[in-house]
Amino acid sequence: ATPFLTLHQPRPSEEGAVCISSAPTPCVIASNQMSNPNPQDNAVFQFKQGMNYLQGRGVEMDATKAVSCFHRAGELGEKNALFNLGVCYSQGIGVEEDVEKAFNYFKKSADLRDMKAELQVGICF
Repeated sequence: ATPFLTLHQPRPSEEGAVCISSAPTPCVIASNQMSNPNPQDNAVFQFKQGMNYLQGRGVEMDATKAVSCFHRAGELGEKNALFNLGVCYSQGIGVEEDVEKAFNYFKKSADLRDMKAELQVGICF
């Protein structure tokens, strides 16, 4: 099966980008941190922690933990985390490959106006 997207190694200018999805903007990070000081309830923190686990930055590389963090961030409305879950499920990264779940995560991200996810949903049709 051909994957929807492939992972790439981040360039130094792409801090926080592993799966074609970019990290939230500094303004979003600042407002999110001020309103949600608890890391478990902070979508941006969970997204960044997932990226750290995926890349092995500051922690041991662990795709399963990355997916767990992306799930939590997605529950909190982080569209980049939902997109990354779509990539993980489409390629079996940290989870068993499941194209139906991948599509559902791409759709959730697209519903939040993520253009990369909208493209993936369009490709599926």
